[in-house]
Amino acid sequence: MQITISHIFYNQHRMLSLHRAAWAQHPKGSVRYTLIDDNSPIPIDRAFQPPTVEIYRVLDSIDWNTSGARNLAFHVAQTEWVFCADIDHVVTPK
Repeated sequence: MQITISHIFYNQHRMLSLHRAAWAQHPKGSVRYTLIDDNSPIPIDRAFQPPTVEIYRVLDSIDWNTSGARNLAFHVAQTEWVFCADIDHVVTPK
């Protein structure tokens, strides 16, 4: 069974580096990751995008668009199960 871990992102580049370290710990093929960039002034750098990570960017600047970004995360998920959390929650295999 595969699960998608989805995070809403807004200019939290330091937290993203912690997530990248956690992604490397998960068994291959068990987890997909979705990042929803909610119109950050500095977008996510796609140069470090592993194949199991999908990045979507909200193009419109909508104040407090958390619900809209989460709806997008569930809409684009490619697995039956989705875990959606704030970017400050790092999910490790443990």
